Amino acid sequence: MLAIARTLGDPALHAVADQYLGQAYHALGEAVAHLRRAVDSLQGDPTRRRVGMPSPPALFSRTWLVWCLGERGEVVEARQRVREALEIAAASEQLYSVAQARFAQGILCYFKGDLTEAAAVLELARGHCEAGNLRLTRAIIEVYLGRVYSLVGQAPDAIAVLDRARTTCEAIKFAYCHVLAKIWSSQALIMVGRLEDARRHAERSLALARAPRGLEARALRVLGELHASGDVPDVTASEALYGQAIAIAEALGLRPLVSRCRVGVAAVYGKTGRKDRARETLAVAATEFASMEMTRWRERSERALAEL
Repeated sequence: MLAIARTLGDPALHAVADQYLGQAYHALGEAVAHLRRAVDSLQGDPTRRRVGMPSPPALFSRTWLVWCLGERGEVVEARQRVREALEIAAASEQLYSVAQARFAQGILCYFKGDLTEAAAVLELARGHCEAGNLRLTRAIIEVYLGRVYSLVGQAPDAIAVLDRARTTCEAIKFAYCHVLAKIWSSQALIMVGRLEDARRHAERSLALARAPRGLEARALRVLGELHASGDVPDVTASEALYGQAIAIAEALGLRPLVSRCRVGVAAVYGKTGRKDRARETLAVAATEFASMEMTRWRERSERALAEL
């Protein structure tokens, strides 16, 4: 499709091709260039054109670009793309477009750590999906909504929402969000003490996530958390798993994930009496979170540092 678009000199077709390439490369951590090119291909009036798509490619590409930028900690550009997406969606007056734009807004709030706002916006986006019977988009939104619920202490709600999202994503063969929902279900299960169920989800997630390496890093992080939990923690295994997750995340440019892994491994250092190393690691994580405008995560790191 991309070659045909170049031959025809059709910017709309070019944007659609880059949009789909961006989706395909998202799981591999290589989507940003394609999605930026899709966004740049359609400026001005063409941003409102649907060109036979469910929503304008200019909007869809911005939504996925926000997703990828958030995973990389590039908040400044993501914030601008959210504003543009909301403007395009408002002009379209179409439920699908509005749901997409609200999803972008909600996940940006999540990435920054503004969790109360993230929950409110993602619940609004889910409502648009339910009104328009947008099954796939609702499932994607619920993956992130479930994660937010777990982070604000609503683990039972998180487990229920993530189970529904996981079931839907598995049924429609959306592998990325299916695995992501399993990973985040595992973390919610840890919070309620269901460690065996959490381990089962995490190990299955790792088996499914070997090709999309960003998901592999997330699954390794959860397994690192699991090995550090329970009555008889295996801190050696936990530290090794966190180390593997950090190596993959650094290679893919997933800076927020790297910093969250540092917080996890710092807890392992603290449990084994290596307080100086824990302090050093938390200080690095706090600085990294601050550089990405991830306020909640920075504050969490600083609290952990103060408690050592």
